[in-house]
Amino acid sequence: AGFSYRVKVPLAFTLVILITEFVLGVTLIYFAYTGYLVDLKNNAHTFTNIVSKSVRESLTQDDLWRTFETIRVPLDANGTSTGLTDILILNKKGNTYVASEPKRFVVSQPLNELPKKIQSIYTVLSHGADDFHFAFSGFFSSQPAVAGKVIQSDDGGIIGYAIVLYNTSVLKDRIFGLILRATLISIPGLIILLIFGWFWGGKIAAPLRSLATAMETVGTNTVPEIRKSLDLSGGDEISQLSKKFDNMLEQLESTKLLEQEIVVTERLAAVGRVSAGVAHEINNPLGGMLNALNTLEKHGQTDEITTKTVGLLSRGLNQIKSTVAALLVEARLDSMSMGPEDWDDLRTLVTPEIDD
Repeated sequence: AGFSYRVKVPLAFTLVILITEFVLGVTLIYFAYTGYLVDLKNNAHTFTNIVSKSVRESLTQDDLWRTFETIRVPLDANGTSTGLTDILILNKKGNTYVASEPKRFVVSQPLNELPKKIQSIYTVLSHGADDFHFAFSGFFSSQPAVAGKVIQSDDGGIIGYAIVLYNTSVLKDRIFGLILRATLISIPGLIILLIFGWFWGGKIAAPLRSLATAMETVGTNTVPEIRKSLDLSGGDEISQLSKKFDNMLEQLESTKLLEQEIVVTERLAAVGRVSAGVAHEINNPLGGMLNALNTLEKHGQTDEITTKTVGLLSRGLNQIKSTVAALLVEARLDSMSMGPEDWDDLRTLVTPEIDD
């Protein structure tokens, strides 16, 4: 669960390819296996039919040697390439009349001494359910496949039974050979498909990987740097998700700029309020000094030097007043409450004006 989609997607492709390859291989082997069994059964039916007709005359005449020569011909001609190992001719009672390998199945050998498979074939055929029967124990069984055919006389009576045995190792060799060939043939294609799966899976997971990288860098990188890692091409769901994330980045950037403007505005407002308060506090004593100088100029007994000095002070204080007035932009602070000495100073300043 903790793997990246860069790994999960190629692994999913690989798993699908392997399962598909396995299913195709099993299907091919199954059809080959069932096809071989059908062919073996058909071949056994045809072969036992030929044998029963070939030995009919010699069996009727009780010519043992001629019957033996007849059943040896197919084995001598084809060997065991078809899996055929033994041919037996049983008499009407089920005892061995003649066999292609007399050392394994001796003449006149009782039925109860024969292999169970042959006894089963004889039981089925002797009960007249069918004139041909085929028995196969399975792929993993070591028992041979056995087929039997009723040998009938010219008048339709039963004079014996033709039994053939097939070695199933031939079937196993063919199946294993088919598996080996299929594996050797499919390996190059499988490798190509796996490489393609990993490549294509990486391509599919790339937008997800870029989106995850962009999300991880939010708060540490700038918005332009984050956008560089986004893949906005294409119209699939991942691309749409990336575009939605890009829109969110734009809104985030706008919100951040607005917050910065608010902070700057609040700082400027605070500076303005402080400046206004300072200017207001300066203006109070400054106004008193200017009024005092004005009173001295109008009613005081001054000499030339004093007059020049008072003029210089008046111009300097007026310049200070103009500078402080520029600071009074937004807010004003309440002035300090006046004390008794302030009222005495005010009376001193305004009394000359009243006397005039």
